[in-house]
Formats: sequence, C-alpha cells, structure tokens
Amino acid sequence: GLASLILLIGVWTVEKRRSVRLMAGLGFLAIAIQGLIGGKRVVWDSRALAVFHACLAQFCLGGFAVLTAQLWPRPASRASGSGSSARGLAVTLVAAVVLQLVFGALFRHTGSALDFHVGGAVLILVLSVSLALTLRRDAAFRSAGWQVLALVLGQFALGFVSWAARFRGAWADSLGVSGALVFLPTAHVVLGSLVLTRI
Repeated sequence: GLASLILLIGVWTVEKRRSVRLMAGLGFLAIAIQGLIGGKRVVWDSRALAVFHACLAQFCLGGFAVLTAQLWPRPASRASGSGSSARGLAVTLVAAVVLQLVFGALFRHTGSALDFHVGGAVLILVLSVSLALTLRRDAAFRSAGWQVLALVLGQFALGFVSWAARFRGAWADSLGVSGALVFLPTAHVVLGSLVLTRI
C-alpha cells in the first residue's frame, strides 16, 4: 500500500500523460480495495471473497507491470515482421492467462474448476508455443516469445508438482517435504503472475 502511494505521488508529480496518471490512480485504488478485502477475509470465512482477493492481487501485479513499463525511457520503435498473427496470438494468450488465474483461484480456495484449470493450462501451453514459433524469425520480438514460453513451461511444471504434492500428501510427508504443500503452490501463483506481466 505504501509503495503504491509513493508511486502515485511520483507519477502525478512528474508525469504529464493523463492515461498514465489515471493508471496510477486506479492502481492505488485497487491496492486499497485489496487491503480492505484482505482484512475482511480474516473476519469473514467467505470462499467467494477469498477467490476475488486472490484474483485481484494478480491483476494488480499485472497492472503495475504495465504502468511501470510506461515510465521507463522508450527505445526506438521496432517494427515487427510477424504481423497480425502474432498480435492475435498474444491477445488470445492474455485472455487465456486471465481466465486461468480465475480458475486457479477457484481451485485453491474451493476445490472446484480443476478440469477447467487443467484444460486452461494445456491451452496456454499450446498458445505460447505457437507464439514463440511465430516470432522465431522476428528479430525484434524473438527473445520475448521464448521468454514467455520458458515461463509457461516452468508454470506448467510447477502446477503439476503442486498438484502431486497436494493430492499425495502422505508421499510428501514420507519424503520429509511437507513444506512443499506451502512453497510449491505459492511459487506456482507467483510464476503465473509473471507470465501475465511478461506477455
């Protein structure tokens, strides 16, 4: 909360673009709402509130990534040779990741939507492979495509291991790695947020 307030003051002090100032204001408002929901979550045992709180946290991270990208000095514009196909894949991938974050929150807090979550993971993997292959001959954006694919592959692997640790708790305890039940899902959530911010 304090960091978002400092960012808001800094942006409104030095930034002239109305769109960027609006993004900073909305970001601060979202963080304030997130904090309020977090407090209520402690008092109210509401699964719906928990899901909303989980989703809003990751959307806030993605939004602040977009905001801070606007504040960095912009390099000379680079023309993409991949055309509308790459843009279409990227937009579809963003939409799929957003839905996947919702399915993931539903699964973590209610135990439901597992089929949708698994299906979404496969769809995102296919889309990220397609995007990386589409950009492989594009010097301007080739590395970005491979970075997204690497993050998605890591996310896919972490998701599988997290599922195994959750549903094979006795196996985890026998190996003395019961801490994985906390660490792995957390790492899975963080990496999911990074996928959203990198696309």
